[in-house]
Amino acid sequence: MSDMVRDTSPASLASANEANLAEGMAACVRAYGGVVMDEPDLLWSALPLQMAGWNRVTRANLAPGTEDERIEAVIAQARALDVPFLWYIGPSMRPTNLADYLPRHGFTDAGD
Repeated sequence: MSDMVRDTSPASLASANEANLAEGMAACVRAYGGVVMDEPDLLWSALPLQMAGWNRVTRANLAPGTEDERIEAVIAQARALDVPFLWYIGPSMRPTNLADYLPRHGFTDAGD
């Protein structure tokens, strides 16, 4: 995130925190030679480690009707890399009911 946050409302700070998490994770994975897919509707990062914490989606803004297809695309990439994978869900993720889609594709709730 390159812009300074001037709006200190809870919603703005939550959004800035999510952006920082997403970009920070991507920067770390790049620094260690991992794979970062920064697409308009998804940002995910992966290292060739059997540690799900380094392999995760950190930004999603999925268009209506593409949810299942995009989730399956991420799963296919994780399988190709042979790594466990997490999908972070934050307040800015879209669709807002993303947590309803992920279990249908084998994801389980790892908690807060």
